[in-house]
Amino acid sequence: MAGRTLTGALAAHAAEPDGDRADGAAGGPVGTMLAAFLRAADGLAFTARSTLGATVLGKERGQAVSRPPETPALLLTQTVSAAGRPVLAAKYLFPGGAPLLSLTPRR
Repeated sequence: MAGRTLTGALAAHAAEPDGDRADGAAGGPVGTMLAAFLRAADGLAFTARSTLGATVLGKERGQAVSRPPETPALLLTQTVSAAGRPVLAAKYLFPGGAPLLSLTPRR
């Protein structure tokens, strides 16, 4: 049920030419995928989960950020679900020595 509801709401929202931009101004593309979900599926209950773990970059990630594979890092994973189904996932990698990250929850 939620899958069809969400798909229909997103399709209807995508057809609207007046989506808000990331800077808050009217018109233009929607700022983020999460913003599109929240606007398009008004009233649909979403749940979110974030996990933060310590790891090392490893070979592939180390090459991607020009750091040695043994560099320590924090890996932040965020998942948004609707009716128990994941609809959005994001991963952020912060290698050792990265600038401070300030998190401000929005409700």
